[in-house]
Amino acid sequence: MKKVIKILSLIIAVLLILFVASALYKKVVLKKNIKFFNMGVFLVNSGSMQPELFMGDAILIKKYDDYQIGDIITYKINDKYFITHRIIEKQGDLYITKGDFNNAKDVEKVDDIHIEGKVIFHSKTLRIINNE
Repeated sequence: MKKVIKILSLIIAVLLILFVASALYKKVVLKKNIKFFNMGVFLVNSGSMQPELFMGDAILIKKYDDYQIGDIITYKINDKYFITHRIIEKQGDLYITKGDFNNAKDVEKVDDIHIEGKVIFHSKTLRIINNE
């Protein structure tokens, strides 16, 4: 059963990434998180997570009940924009995050409610498509 779930998850991931590639090719801007089976797709638009994630990478995230130090998460700030950074500390029910390339940790503490999900896959292939 676990193998079937893994295969289905992989198929869904590939379909979502193909959707993003199609959107990039057609120059369509994705303005919000497209969710499918508790998973979503985003495009990295800054270098704050280098060398793990680069500008233009497509990331697949999945919503979980709990997150650990070291997880890369995507969360929403002020209901306006999304940030993808690594959890570096946990204070009670709040998470402290930081971009791998940044010198300082993020000012905002992140609550579970604002977390869209944990990065479970990223595609360097789409970075090449995006930079053409």
